[in-house]
Amino acid sequence: MFIEQIEITGFRGISQLSLTFNPESSVLIGENRWGRSRLISALKLLSLDN
Repeated sequence: MFIEQIEITGFRGISQLSLTFNPESSVLIGENRWGRSRLISALKLLSLDN
């Protein structure tokens, strides 16, 4: 499964987020406390639904 785009609103401190992923490769980079783990938690929930 490839996720092309994700929009998150009101999930674990993420008020609103919209990301588009590159089909060849995507890298998640950010400073401490920027919400990388929260984004990964949201992606895990998507994998449970499918």
